[in-house]
Amino acid sequence: MPDDAAKTTFRALEMQKEAIEREFGEPLDWQELPGKKASRIALYRSDTDPSDEKLREEQHRWMLEKMDAFKRMFANRVKLLPAARLAESDEDEE
Repeated sequence: MPDDAAKTTFRALEMQKEAIEREFGEPLDWQELPGKKASRIALYRSDTDPSDEKLREEQHRWMLEKMDAFKRMFANRVKLLPAARLAESDEDEE
């Protein structure tokens, strides 16, 4: 996906921020990253120590739960965006 399409896709998703976060159940960190090729939508967890091995199982469970939620929130939304459809058609032509 060309750089401008990636930023356009991010902005289109950001227009749905309120609905996405409501469905997700918590606020996300929306980072357009001006001057960079990519943007980022992230969720951080600061209430745990990643070096504490006793917490690993729970941390992994949390990560898997959040990854599944990201997929549910974004997979279809991204596919429906014009920039994503354009990128798919460009890939088909190669």
